Amino acid sequence: MEIEMNKELNKIVPNKTRKRALTIMYVGLGMNLFGFAAFDPLGSFFENLGLLIMAVGVGFMAAGYFFLNSSEEITEAVEEFEKEKK
Repeated sequence: MEIEMNKELNKIVPNKTRKRALTIMYVGLGMNLFGFAAFDPLGSFFENLGLLIMAVGVGFMAAGYFFLNSSEEITEAVEEFEKEKK
């Protein structure tokens, strides 16, 4: 019973990769807005750098959805594959 509850909690809570991705995306957004507010030539540099950092955050977000969350999920996926194979 306790293991089943923990599995349900793991599905609700995002893994560390997704949390890191959101942090990176918000940092990129902040740099982009800072560049937008600064009208000098350095402002356009910060705008573009912010967009680049946001793109890296989107990549991390995609990786967070493609990779499994924990070793329990990996074990479960292997067991399901072995059952289908038999």
